[in-house]
Amino acid sequence: MYKVPYGQAVAMRIGELARRTGVEAGTLRAWERRFGLLEPTRTKGGQRQYSEADVDRVLTVRRLTAEGLTLPSAIERVLGAEGSLPPGEAETLMLRQIVQNLTLGIVVAKDARTIYANRRMAEMLRCSVEELLSSSLLSFIPEEDLATARERMADLRLGMSLVFDGKIRRSDGTTFDGEAHVRPLFDRAGRYEGSVAILSDVTDRKAAEAEQRFRAALLDAVGEAVTASNNDGVITYVNNAAVALTGWPADEFVGRHIDSFPAASLKSQEQLEAIRARVLAGEHFTGEIPVVRRDGSQISCQLTSTPFFGADRELVGRINVMHDTTERRHIDQALRTRDLRASAIAVLGARAISRGRDSASSDDVLVRDVVEATRRLLDADRAGYLEVNEDGSLSNRTSVSDVFVETLPGGTGSLAGFTVLARTVVVVDDIAVERRFNVDAFSPGTHSAVSAPVFGPFGVRGVLSAGRGPVRSFDDAAADFVQAMANVIGTALK
Repeated sequence: MYKVPYGQAVAMRIGELARRTGVEAGTLRAWERRFGLLEPTRTKGGQRQYSEADVDRVLTVRRLTAEGLTLPSAIERVLGAEGSLPPGEAETLMLRQIVQNLTLGIVVAKDARTIYANRRMAEMLRCSVEELLSSSLLSFIPEEDLATARERMADLRLGMSLVFDGKIRRSDGTTFDGEAHVRPLFDRAGRYEGSVAILSDVTDRKAAEAEQRFRAALLDAVGEAVTASNNDGVITYVNNAAVALTGWPADEFVGRHIDSFPAASLKSQEQLEAIRARVLAGEHFTGEIPVVRRDGSQISCQLTSTPFFGADRELVGRINVMHDTTERRHIDQALRTRDLRASAIAVLGARAISRGRDSASSDDVLVRDVVEATRRLLDADRAGYLEVNEDGSLSNRTSVSDVFVETLPGGTGSLAGFTVLARTVVVVDDIAVERRFNVDAFSPGTHSAVSAPVFGPFGVRGVLSAGRGPVRSFDDAAADFVQAMANVIGTALK
């Protein structure tokens, strides 16, 4: 828009000037009388007329007072700037305007005496720029932090830059969380001239960080394993329980894609993909899945996967809560196994009591059924019934294994012979450390075994044995079961 050059009179009455600047006519007259801000000309009739220069002066005064200057200071600056500008003054004025419009507080000081401050600094401290220029910066430091502040100010003279993070006291006595980056200023001769500080109000950020820490602490206090992942399947959070459950450290957990973790099987991988598809569709999922820990061991977990949404109701990711159900599954499996074993003992025991004695082959059929049930319900690799010979050795009467030996030595020459002597159940956890009898008689591949005596009318007439490849395969419940099945055989052969 074209403007009339300063000093050129135009036919503008004070009412028009008031309308153009937004300042009441009475106020304009006061500024004219008191400060000489306006320079009207007069018509032949003696009426005042104002120029575009007057409009610019008034608008500039309004802007400067809005930036924090007092009215006298603003008018003095306006009137003082209308002469010829020294070299670089225009750039300096432009720089000051830029600094004044920053969202960060800026203050230049020397030995706590304020030399310059922008409008944002005054706003944060809830005072005017003039009040800030007449105050010591130490007046805005809480009493308990003054000693530290003075020590750090001395470091500036040594050329050290500082970062201050703490409470700032406003002029009204309230405080806020501030973060200031302070740099020393030196002249060309290297003399200390003060410092410039850039201050940010970080109250909201610290509150958000505190809330985030609280939420993290809350989730860490939860006994369940909790993880969060985004829509791309990248893990963004894990709590301590998840670290303990899986064995993966948090720094190896966060930032990795869920597919980078080993799956228990192809089937479980397909299951995870189906779960992800459901959650991405906004659905919840609850079910049991296998989980491979960092050491390669596998556990079973109850997984609850829930989608979570942002403020715009857009899907952000999912939260997964996992509960280790391995122990519960083991207990359930143990109870089921106990019930199955009890049922087998009852059924086969009833057969042993009621069996006919007119056929010798009926004994062999029942004994074989007992041996097979023993192997199956112990999940053993091999099982067999051996009878005691007159010389104390033992012969294989029936077995369910291709490698079960036909004859074993008596006494401490074999597990079966030792069981006859012990007249009680004998459990071998690991043949590598077994010293009670000779382990050479063990079938190849067997590392743990259990053996129970079969009692007849005149003492031990045989032994029921079972073996497995893994060590420590048989617990007390297994030992009791083998003895019960041995008693069934003893009843059948009476």
